[in-house]
Amino acid sequence: MNYVEFCFNVLEASKNVYLDFISPIHCQICNSQCGYNQIIFRLCNECFYSLDNSPSSEQLLNSIYSKMKGNDSALSSITSYAELNPDSKLELLIYALKYDYCSRIGFDFGKILGMKILNDWTYSNIDLIIPVPLHPARIRERTYNQSLYIAKGIQNIIHKRIESTCLQRIMYSGSQTLLNVSERSHNMSDTLFKVINKERIHNASILLVDDVFTTGATLEACANTLLLKGALCVHGITIASAPLR
Repeated sequence: MNYVEFCFNVLEASKNVYLDFISPIHCQICNSQCGYNQIIFRLCNECFYSLDNSPSSEQLLNSIYSKMKGNDSALSSITSYAELNPDSKLELLIYALKYDYCSRIGFDFGKILGMKILNDWTYSNIDLIIPVPLHPARIRERTYNQSLYIAKGIQNIIHKRIESTCLQRIMYSGSQTLLNVSERSHNMSDTLFKVINKERIHNASILLVDDVFTTGATLEACANTLLLKGALCVHGITIASAPLR
């Protein structure tokens, strides 16, 4: 490390200490003060390490199969980081990501997801990353797509191209936050996606990114659309998964 780098690191550390003093960041789950070395923005490291592990890819896919009445899933695999148990209060962090303009939460979790799949042979042939799109009306409400920031965090680790415009949502389905499983599945059956510039996804192995796996209906609908327009295969990835029923 040369003298300039040393000075820069000292200034950066001093800035972080100063910001912690005048405007401390508190954990979204336990409300304790977060240090500048937190892994996930607005989540203390103690709460991060206490998150429950998500079910395996096989278990998540089986939960989709059980709702497909014998049909195969359009997804080749699905990976999630943590299980969204009511006791963990992880939903508070997801809420902040989606509604409190905390896009950095998505980026930080994206890096964690990227590290999780970096050396997994299942994802070794990924060609591009596609975030699950929001309807334009939803973008106007939230100002950004949280899945895009998760995708950017993943890209920071695995260095694959993001295609954020080729898959589009063309029907507004409203918020699904308060819907139960059967209501979400019915809602998604009426939600349509379309692909533009399909040459961008032709014969591509795609990593499809969303924030939460609840029933798998959203990921399944997107994957079906992508495969019908020429994608080779689609793998799903999310920050969290709801408890399997």
